[in-house]
Amino acid sequence: MLSLIGENCEAASSNVLFSGNSLNAGQALNYGSYKFIMQSDYNLVLYDGGRAIWASNTNGKGSACSLRTQYDANLVISNTGERPV
Repeated sequence: MLSLIGENCEAASSNVLFSGNSLNAGQALNYGSYKFIMQSDYNLVLYDGGRAIWASNTNGKGSACSLRTQYDANLVISNTGERPV
């Protein structure tokens, strides 16, 4: 299971993104055959066994984008300056 946890914690496993932490370009959450990756083109994609099954379609919509779990439990892709894309 890929998890987004609403508590602040310094350490995280490869399938957990805690509130306040970011998933930057090239980083991924992994669970079994699933991979949730912020690609270098800033498109957030969920793969199952190498096949894309969901995408945010945010490729090319910003620079230095990252996925962040906010403390209010919102999941946001933002670019430089923390502006949502």
